[in-house]
Parts: sequence; structure tokens; C-alpha cells
Amino acid sequence: MSVDALLDQPLQNVHVVVSTRSDGALRLGRIRASGGLLELRGRELGFTVEETRDLLNGTVGLALAEEDVLLLHERTEGWPAGVQLASLGVRVADDRSTFLRSFGGSNRHIVDYLTEVVLESLTDEVRIFLVETSMLRSLTGPLCDAVTGGEDSSEILDDLERNNLFLIPLDDERVGYRYHHLFAELLHQELRTRSPTRTRELHRAASRWHAGAGNVDEALAHAIAGDQPHAAGVAAGLEPDRASGGSREGAQRVAVADR
Repeated sequence: MSVDALLDQPLQNVHVVVSTRSDGALRLGRIRASGGLLELRGRELGFTVEETRDLLNGTVGLALAEEDVLLLHERTEGWPAGVQLASLGVRVADDRSTFLRSFGGSNRHIVDYLTEVVLESLTDEVRIFLVETSMLRSLTGPLCDAVTGGEDSSEILDDLERNNLFLIPLDDERVGYRYHHLFAELLHQELRTRSPTRTRELHRAASRWHAGAGNVDEALAHAIAGDQPHAAGVAAGLEPDRASGGSREGAQRVAVADR
């Protein structure tokens, strides 16, 4: 009997516990609507500040200052494995505060973990998609299509979310997403190392898309990251009324960025 078939049975006093990284083909909509589903997602499984402190200063015994605990919690976003991996580096660091301020997706423990557990399990198509969209602060299907030249970015984002691959939704409509900070840093580092030329091309494509959408700050940020002379052209090409919603402040912001 499949899990779906079991869940369809009118069983009394029976609780079914499913532990999985991916939702797979489970049909949960009806059970969720009936109030019979308790979901523990990444948000619920992440550490609070207090739990991060308990692990670092209690279980591991690092005796970190409160500002260092808060910094590490922010950098890891409460990701339990990330907190644990960071503690490995803290133990041997000569200057703990310096280590924590520089801790990120390029840390060797983070790189090894995410490569072995996440990236090696993905297809080449998905890995390329992740790397080439890692420079985006927020992701939507149309934006990712414009950047990568693909046509199925929305479907890829849906699959990534269903498989809980460090993709965080920004709304309840499954339109906007972002990558976990450490995951994005790892991917972006790979992008910069693999092909600086491709990196500039992707930033320029993102800049053009945001300019067309009237997103002044994002268009300029990507233009500057992609090619400094191109940034001046973007600023000059944006219509002040469109870019700023007709405000003088927005027009001044474009002019300052151009300089």
C-alpha cells in the first residue's frame, strides 16, 4: 500500500509520521485543508537565538560573547548544521570574532557539506541553474529565464522548493524566492571562479530585466557588478518618471549612481 493510499483510509487513532527532505508525490492539499496535517518545515526546524546560544556555549562549551552568538545566528539563519559546522572552525580559530565575521559559504566545512549532501545529488542542468542565478538577491521565473536564457525557470524553482534545497519563499503565492545566504555564497563563489566573463554577462542580463521592470536600484547594482561603463548607460537610459514613480528623489538617485 502506498503512503497516499494509506492516508486516504478513514483510520481512527492512527498517526502517520513522514520524515523526508522532499515532498515527492505526496498529495497533502486535502489533508492540510481538513486540519489533519502537522508540518515541520525548515522554518520550524531552524534554531532560535536561544537554541544557537545553548548549542555553542552549553553543549559545545565555546563561551562566546553575546554579539558573536547573534552574528553567527544571523550568518547561518539558524540552520542547525551550519551552526554546528561553524563551531568546528571557532574551536581552532586564533581570533574567534574575526573568524565569525568572515564565516560564510566559502568556509571549507560548509563547502564540503553542501557539495556532498546537496550539489552532488543534482543534475547538471539544475546545478548550472543554481550557479547562474546565485547572484540574484531575489528570484522569480521570468527573471531567471532572462538571466539564464532558459524557458522553464518557474518549474525549476518549484522543484527546488518541493525538495527543500535551501530555497526560501518570499511570498505565499510561490512567485518570489531567495537562496539561503550560505548556499548563495557557495554558488556565487563557484560562478566567479569558473567564469568571470559569464558572471558579467549574467549581471548585464539581470540589469536589463530590472531596468525593463522599472527597478532602478537592482538595475544599477547589477550593471555596476557587470560592467562599470555599462552602468552609466543604464542610468542614462532609465526614464526618471518610470524609474522613480515620478518622484524627484528617484531621478536624483539615478543621477548620483551615474556619477
